Amino acid sequence: MSPIKKTLSVFAAISISFGAIAPRAALAQPERKTNDTVAAALASAHKTYESAMQGVRADIDRAVKKKLDAATKPGAVDNEALDAARAEKLAFEAEGKWPEGTDSERARGRAAAAAQALLGAYGRAVAAYTKEGNEPLAQAIIQERKAFENRCDLTPWGPNLVKDKPDAERTLSSEGPELTVEATLPEGYRVEVTAKRNGDAGWLIVGVPLGHGERLPVSSLADKDGIIHLLLSVRTDGISADLGAARPVELSKAVAGKGLTLRSQDGPILIESIRLKPILTGGPEAVAAKQKPDPKSKPKLDDPNDRYVAGKTWRGRNKDGGMSTIKLTSRNGDRVEFELPGSFAGSLWRIGGRLRGGVVAVDDMDRIRNPAGHPAVKVTGPGGSIRINSNGTLDLHASGRLSGGDRQNLPAEFDFNHAEPG
Repeated sequence: MSPIKKTLSVFAAISISFGAIAPRAALAQPERKTNDTVAAALASAHKTYESAMQGVRADIDRAVKKKLDAATKPGAVDNEALDAARAEKLAFEAEGKWPEGTDSERARGRAAAAAQALLGAYGRAVAAYTKEGNEPLAQAIIQERKAFENRCDLTPWGPNLVKDKPDAERTLSSEGPELTVEATLPEGYRVEVTAKRNGDAGWLIVGVPLGHGERLPVSSLADKDGIIHLLLSVRTDGISADLGAARPVELSKAVAGKGLTLRSQDGPILIESIRLKPILTGGPEAVAAKQKPDPKSKPKLDDPNDRYVAGKTWRGRNKDGGMSTIKLTSRNGDRVEFELPGSFAGSLWRIGGRLRGGVVAVDDMDRIRNPAGHPAVKVTGPGGSIRINSNGTLDLHASGRLSGGDRQNLPAEFDFNHAEPG
């Protein structure tokens, strides 16, 4: 079977193919939280926004086409007007720039109203989760809202990459190969997948490229009618689960891999569409015009990544009962490092990782000062997470296995809950 190849103006050449069947680990179906009315309300607001913006883009396309038609009337071609209309069309499609004209201004007003409504929904979700004491979800929504406020969403979606494939080739089975979309993606992009379950069971797993040779598996369940609609905004500092995925998206579960992959679990899935578009820096009209925020929601929105400042210290009790001082020693972009004493007197450890969405995913542990009488050791398989909470306390959970010296294959573990600043 030869792969279908397509090209989008904003991406490098894209190819779609089915890979070889490989052994798969059995995955448990994600829990469906039917009682999360906050998530349901935000999902509804997202659908309304996406539908409104689809109409806005269609109106802009018609307005530009009207200019092109007017400039190319038989016997009265206006080359200057034609060049201007072509430039507006290219700027709209590639850069999300608004064309001139009354029709465009009306569409701009509708885009502003749609963005303002979604911003209000974000604010109400943050307030509701904060009131429930659900900080991880509140922080996830804060990050999503901040990303939305800095995103130009006017550019059109690319074409449906599986439009020309027959149903048999678009149907994924649990035992069959996964579908792979090979593409050179920008640092920030949006991906939309729509699918339908062929039967009473089955769910979709999408491997989302993160860059750095990593891919994150994201699960999406079907609704009561068997429809799957997954919409993700992928950035260097995190993923916004706009539709069809559970929050918060745990970047620590990323695995090695390239390319966007789709596979089914526990039942056949018909892939109806796959669309991509770049994330461009900018802002929705409601933010650009500095309109008043939704009066129903006035949460204080902070960026949890800004809490990670070199020089900060915390005092906390490790799981072995001993009190320790933890220091954030350095931050270089998304790389963050901490130092803290070990259980042996005189030992000092460095723990580091990548900061995304307010959480450090631990990927490095090293004993940088050995206790007296102990040889140097290395740590294999480091993992865990570090979070600075909104109240300033620190949660640090990191572990690995020692190798070398007299500590061969013994665990190295640190477990602090709500270490206090200072």
